[in-house]
Amino acid sequence: MVYEGKLDEANAICLDVLQEHPDSLWANNVAGLVAHDQRRLDDAQGYFTKVLGLLEGLHEASGGGSARRFDFELAEAHDHLGRVLRLAGDERGALEHMQRAVELQPDFAVFRNNLGGVLMLAGRRDEALSHLRQATRLRPSYASAHKNLGAA
Repeated sequence: MVYEGKLDEANAICLDVLQEHPDSLWANNVAGLVAHDQRRLDDAQGYFTKVLGLLEGLHEASGGGSARRFDFELAEAHDHLGRVLRLAGDERGALEHMQRAVELQPDFAVFRNNLGGVLMLAGRRDEALSHLRQATRLRPSYASAHKNLGAA
């Protein structure tokens, strides 16, 4: 539904799920994406912060033995929260979360592209160029990374 633009319907489903299962990773994540798309930034920040906490709890509960199992999901949650913070004007917070996403998944072009964009906003052009170049190497057909690289 989210990808079909039915944000209100998707949000209603998520809220129903969250009433009975407040620790649902899926429902919190999708609710965060919907809130982001609807520019309800405080709500989105809350959902993604919850997702981060849940994933970190799973990591701890596993005794760290299956840390790599949750790396992508954790990186994605950091990236999502970073994008929300960027929109909310919290450049420092956005940078912190996007850097963490890249640390967890250094070979994922989307995370490098997003970090490069925030670094450009922070006036850190050389670092931004490094990440944007890496994003285009990782995914040569990634138009957004090429666009951002050209702008940088």
